Amino acid sequence: MQPQTPGSTAQADLAYSAKNLAVEVATKNGPKRLIDNLDFQIRKGEIISIIGTSGAGKTTLLRVLGGLLPATKSSEVLAAGKPINGVPDKVLMVFQDYASSLLPWRTIRRNVALGLETKYKGKDLDERVNNALDLVGLRKRADEYPWRLSGGMQQRVQIARALATEPDVLLMDEPFGALDAITKTSLQDELLKVQEKTGATIIFITHDVEEAVYLGDRVIALGGIPGRIVDVFEVDLPRPRHQIQTKEMPEFLHLRHQAYESVVEAELALRREQ
Repeated sequence: MQPQTPGSTAQADLAYSAKNLAVEVATKNGPKRLIDNLDFQIRKGEIISIIGTSGAGKTTLLRVLGGLLPATKSSEVLAAGKPINGVPDKVLMVFQDYASSLLPWRTIRRNVALGLETKYKGKDLDERVNNALDLVGLRKRADEYPWRLSGGMQQRVQIARALATEPDVLLMDEPFGALDAITKTSLQDELLKVQEKTGATIIFITHDVEEAVYLGDRVIALGGIPGRIVDVFEVDLPRPRHQIQTKEMPEFLHLRHQAYESVVEAELALRREQ
């Protein structure tokens, strides 16, 4: 499959759009380009999975979209139709290192409230926190401390903290990568339920091709150094998705195979270049 991007969509319907997106960093040997010539559109409410070879710029791309890393001056990158200059409004990032992101001396409720306490008080604050905890199924554990929860539950707290701010976009960098298989599949389904209820746009980095296909409306594959888009796969699978029924569908198996082969081919091409 050749690299492709969706057809033109009105800016009002887009969470992100990019033309000729590139990132360079300074090194002792001069500028080094990390990603190059990325063109894409991401519609509001989409779940986009990003896969690719190591060093292809997956996290770099996420940092650009989150306003944490600048693109080159020749790049055009828009969030909700506006050029990115710092962290865009209502965009939150969720990382894999959930344990370090939680304050062990604060209860689950107070961890979720972190960042809201200067803006909301009393019933308004409680309502936002409770709604976020309800979305991830942790309201009954609200008065416990993070160290008493499993890794999967700690990651749910981090997601709840992001949801409490009512973001339009969640940028997720391998958030389930350190979890066991059963916990991972449970959180995948929780994430899909959250997205269905909130309508948030989710951009999700993963090394797990099966996870990418299961979660995504589209899968974008990056490859090479500097990273480029090598494939885009439309995931036309029915929702709600089911861990067994969906993964037994011929369409799912075909997409998983295509996505896996795309990453393998990109890796082999990189090795030949080196």
